[in-house]
Amino acid sequence: MESLNKELREMKLRNPHKFLKNFAAAHLINMGFKWNEIHEEYYVSSYLYQARVDVVGISNKKKVAIECGKTTKDRILLHLFFDEVYHLPYEREKPLQFTKEETQKAIDEHIQKLFDISIAYLEEARKFLRATEKQFYIEFLSDRWKKLYGHEKEA
Repeated sequence: MESLNKELREMKLRNPHKFLKNFAAAHLINMGFKWNEIHEEYYVSSYLYQARVDVVGISNKKKVAIECGKTTKDRILLHLFFDEVYHLPYEREKPLQFTKEETQKAIDEHIQKLFDISIAYLEEARKFLRATEKQFYIEFLSDRWKKLYGHEKEA
């Protein structure tokens, strides 16, 4: 046991990031994830946000992300993809933590940006079609929405 402790201490000094990632994987195992549900260097992306997460656990029941070492405040948006997000900092550093209010505010702001960009694209399409707002938003988009989702146009 002493040799194992010594080996762990040496690993922690030699490669602290790898040590934290191993610790994160062990934590996910303790949370009930199986080895095949744990992934390192996992990529997530949406239209305006992409990130590589150090360690994640993904099962049918839950998605958990763990960032190891240094990280940035934009990682709050990982809450768009995961049920729980944790930060394991290097020694003598404080973990990055967010309140529920801060998380919700960041998500709302991100969704607003997506909405604003979507409206800008729709307006550009409307101008290319030389359509009035009524023609485009009520008739053109409504017809395509109904076709897309299998709704018949009402008589």
